[in-house]
Amino acid sequence: GRYSIDEMKEMDAYCCSIGIELIPCIQVLAHLGHIPRWEEYWSHMDSQDVLLVGDERNYRLIENMLATLRKCFTSRRIHIGMDEAWALGRGKLLDKYGLLAKSKIMNSHLKRVSSLASKYGFECDIWADMLLTAYNESSDKENFKMQIPENITPILWRYWEKTPEASMEELETYQKFCDCKLGYA
Repeated sequence: GRYSIDEMKEMDAYCCSIGIELIPCIQVLAHLGHIPRWEEYWSHMDSQDVLLVGDERNYRLIENMLATLRKCFTSRRIHIGMDEAWALGRGKLLDKYGLLAKSKIMNSHLKRVSSLASKYGFECDIWADMLLTAYNESSDKENFKMQIPENITPILWRYWEKTPEASMEELETYQKFCDCKLGYA
């Protein structure tokens, strides 16, 4: 199920009372395979679990999520996911516009979501894997840049063990194409 507004407020109040910042986490791009269970959302999807970037209905959906979370949480931080969107631009966007660079799609979506988050006073964390994917798929790595808005912090993550040297190499790769602050989980 889901938490009600009252339940989220109660969790936030409890965390505040013991000195913990409760940071909400949502998905605003991928990992949305449950939404198409409802027919009204079928047309919102680019592919099976990825939202159709540029579709105004999706930005209204995201804004509604942010507005609800603003009512429930005292934290000014929010984690908005944006990871593992492997089929980004490979469904309806591909049919409509042809093959677009993932970086172009990501930059456009980041800008829109960033603006909505700012409207509600949120600073956002995102998982950085799709930024690296866009870079790796680029045919012009020398001139490749991601346009990361000021209120977005990409978080690098790895589920598998890495050496400190490999982690430093990965950070250096991000710094080639991402002029922004980076976090590491």
